[in-house]
Amino acid sequence: MLENSTFFYILQHPENYYIFIDLRLTRVDPTDLTGIPRSRTIRVGERELQYAEYEPLKHALLLSLPNIAGMLFLDELTNVQRLDLQALIFELIWDRRLGDRVLSPLVRVVAAGNDPEYSSVAGELPSPVISRALIFKIEPPTTQEWISFMSSTYEDEWAKEIAAFLSRFPEHFIATNIPPSTLQPYPCPRSWTLLAITLSRVPRELWAAVAAATVGEETARLLITFLDKASEVPPVEEILKNPALLRSLSLDALYLATLQLAENFNIAERRFITAFEVLADVKRDVLVATMLSLPPEKRGRMASALSQSEKLRKIILEMGSMLREVR
Repeated sequence: MLENSTFFYILQHPENYYIFIDLRLTRVDPTDLTGIPRSRTIRVGERELQYAEYEPLKHALLLSLPNIAGMLFLDELTNVQRLDLQALIFELIWDRRLGDRVLSPLVRVVAAGNDPEYSSVAGELPSPVISRALIFKIEPPTTQEWISFMSSTYEDEWAKEIAAFLSRFPEHFIATNIPPSTLQPYPCPRSWTLLAITLSRVPRELWAAVAAATVGEETARLLITFLDKASEVPPVEEILKNPALLRSLSLDALYLATLQLAENFNIAERRFITAFEVLADVKRDVLVATMLSLPPEKRGRMASALSQSEKLRKIILEMGSMLREVR
């Protein structure tokens, strides 16, 4: 809620501000768009006449200031079912009006909504709305983009074993053939984010139950089976003494071993570089996926150290290009 002192100052100096208003359309009432009707009285000669007019809400008043810049974000546009609310929303898009207030020319109206193909509560929009807007279809993130997002946003506060699993089985990142409505959890970027954060905060014996509750039982079983391969992974010190051990590991165990090497990486220890050289020979994709899971600062230090190796330098350069693409 905007404090009155700040609100008053913005009214006095609108050119100093950029206003962002987020309206979740499934939770708004028509008065949030039109304002609140108030009774007024006016004297005309000997007569007193009564009429009504709409008093704008704070966000409408701010966004209609002549020199104000900002954005009005209309979320869940395609989920609105009320016809009276739909009419007001379309009027807002067509005429750039909130009730009696016309939006500043420096204010953009941006809307977002689900495609009916993916949501049972979403509907199509009238053609006049489509013809007055730029329509962008946002593709879901790739596994690498999601891993990079998690490492940048949550740093070490998430279960990076999820990154190893999804790098190994990217086909389980986003479920296909999701029913319009369901009581069963399923894998998607949102549920994987919830799972990765939750697993970092609960004991290991609860992981199977938490996984089933977030990404569904079938995917959870595969995840837990994958994580159980950790018992096959030699201790880091043994790998450093004999990097050739990496060649004998199953692919699942190789992902987990690489994650352990990255988590324990010591810039001053040359043996780590040797181990990663062997890894690059065995499965270079594992190295790339693991480094993406690291927080940016730690990833940078590790990349700088690995670049001492002629064999690894090219991989690091290629990965740098990849990171610029996913950010």
